[in-house]
Amino acid sequence: MPRIITFFKIKVTIILITGAGKGIGRACALLASSLGAKVIAVARSQSDLDSLAEADARIVGWPVDVNLAEFFLKVTELETIDGLINNVGINRAAPMSEQVKLAA
Repeated sequence: MPRIITFFKIKVTIILITGAGKGIGRACALLASSLGAKVIAVARSQSDLDSLAEADARIVGWPVDVNLAEFFLKVTELETIDGLINNVGINRAAPMSEQVKLAA
């Protein structure tokens, strides 16, 4: 781990990371977990999430596409989210509160 990272501890408890299956999202999930956060990793691929869980058992995987209403419904069922790393992009011109209506 780079030396500068050793100076940081995450003060939040739950971080939701979209696009966590590969690349930057995966690296963010592993780093956030190593710094003490409970990570909810969102990816379309169950095998990518399984690989994350093998690397760090504190990471919880959500195999869902953020374009689907299922994702927004899962988010609304959470008691709290302390942090968000939005590592995927979608293009919907509407407030978050209206996204479920658009995705349905």
